[in-house]
Parts: sequence; structure tokens; C-alpha cells
Amino acid sequence: MIFSRLLQLALVVMALAGPSAPAFARFMQANNSFVVLDLPESFRPERRFAGFYSKEAGATIMVLDLPRNAYGQFTNRFDKELEHKGYSEVRQSKLHGRNDEHLFFFARQHTPVGQFDKYLLIIRDGKRAAYVTITVNPIEKVETPLSYIEAQNILAKVKLSNKRAVIDKLYNLTYLGLFKERNTIVGSTTIYSLKKPKEQAKSKPLFVIAPSLSQHKVADLAGTGRALMAKFSRFRDMNLTAEEQLSVDGMKGYGLSGSAIKKSSGQRVGVYQLVLANPAGGYFRIVGVAPHKKFAFFLQEFRQMASSFRLKK
Repeated sequence: MIFSRLLQLALVVMALAGPSAPAFARFMQANNSFVVLDLPESFRPERRFAGFYSKEAGATIMVLDLPRNAYGQFTNRFDKELEHKGYSEVRQSKLHGRNDEHLFFFARQHTPVGQFDKYLLIIRDGKRAAYVTITVNPIEKVETPLSYIEAQNILAKVKLSNKRAVIDKLYNLTYLGLFKERNTIVGSTTIYSLKKPKEQAKSKPLFVIAPSLSQHKVADLAGTGRALMAKFSRFRDMNLTAEEQLSVDGMKGYGLSGSAIKKSSGQRVGVYQLVLANPAGGYFRIVGVAPHKKFAFFLQEFRQMASSFRLKK
């Protein structure tokens, strides 16, 4: 995995801000992750991402599992990249209580709604690496927000398990067709790929499902869908060709399809996206991508897979 993609994913995890006096701590493993944390009682596991949330502390913890060799790619440039992305007061230091290989950063993000404090830890052992972010959210008006010392204490006890935690997804698909589930990243984003891909293909079709981190009700599905299509980081020159309102498993949805240019290869691809309003708040984003020449065929597969989406009761 090249550094630019790792860094981009790490910064995305860092930017997904969620909203203590610690009580009785207990070890908890993040969803679909090797990362184990010793957390105050107020923190609860999240199903929308790999991590935890505490309303009382106004804090969100997110984890990202990485290959072991990814650790070295953060050692020289990460603080500069944080500053380049607009974070201020970036400080790197050793984390008291850890004697292993680790990188610890503190940074602040200034937004129209207030200042977010970020605590970042990158660690590795003999088999794997991980990236852990604690965000203290100013939107949550709490009496005792998680302090610098409390955040350090949590990160000082982070460990890596030999076994990945069981995936607890919010949904399932009743139709997979030519695809099979490949892996899950950030605890909740699931990637599906062809069962028998052609190795010579420059760009293989992919199908991805990701629940939003926000639980706010979506008032404008069409506007949200168009905005998400316009913000694909890996594509340029997005051209929408079709839009439709529909319903899946009782949920309102808005589907879009179009074509774009893949930045890394210059190849034209077809893109399908369905945004479903989650009854519990937020939305599910379903995306299918295939080479432009074969997109008409795979679009039918993508639509059938999306229509088989079912929420778990």
C-alpha cells in the first residue's frame, strides 16, 4: 500500500469526528479489528465504524488496522501532512507508559462549530500495525470532556490481539450474484469483488457498502447523493447520466449512475451509487464501479445486489 493512500485513509479516519471522568475500565476490542483498548465505563462500542463513543466524555475513538510495514511510512512525513491539511499545534512525543514502537501525535482542528482536539497513536508488533484516533468534540456540551491525560492513559494501554474481533454488521445481502465479500475496513465498510476476476483486467469491478458515521436524519436524499458522487476522491470528471427515487426494504433511497475518469490510471469507469435513509438515522451508501465498456452489464448486477439489501432486526 503506497503512502499516499495510507495517509489519505488515516486522515479520513481522523476527520470523522464524533462527539470523563473515567469510571471502571474494561478491555474492549473494536468491531472487526485486532485493536484492544482499556476503556472507561462510559465508552460504548459503535456498529457504524471500528471504535467507541462516550457521550459523557464528548469523545469518539476510531481504529484502523494496517499492515505491519505501513508503520514506517508514518515516521517522517505525518506531522507535516497534518499541518498541510490545516491542523494546528501539531506535536509529536513519546507516550508515557509505552515501551514499544509507537508514534504519538496531538493536533487541533478548527472548524465553524468549534475546536476539535485529536490524539493519534500508530503502533506495531511483530505481525501488524494499527492507527488509533481519539477526537474530543466541542459540539457535545459536556461538563467533563475527556482530558489530555485521560486520552494519553487510554492510548498508553492499547494492545493488538492475535485474533480479529467478530464482524457485527447492520445488514446483509440476499443476492451476491457474481460477487463475494472480500474484506471489511474501518469496522463497517464492506468490499465485494468478483468471485473469478480476470487477472489481465486493468480495473476490476467492485461493490462497496458503507454506513454513514453521522446519525442525523437525511432531509434531502437527492442532494446528499449528488454531493457524494461529486466528492469521489479517486475519480475526476464525474458525469451523471441517470437518477431515480426508489425504496429498498422499506427505506427511501436515491440512485445515481454516471461515468468518470480514474485518477490513478486515466481509465474511464462507470459508477453506480444508492443512498438509503437509515431509519435509525444517517444513511447507507452503496457503490458499484466497473470499467466503462462493461458497465451496462454490471450496472444490472449492482442494482440487483443493492435491491437485496436487508437491515438486520
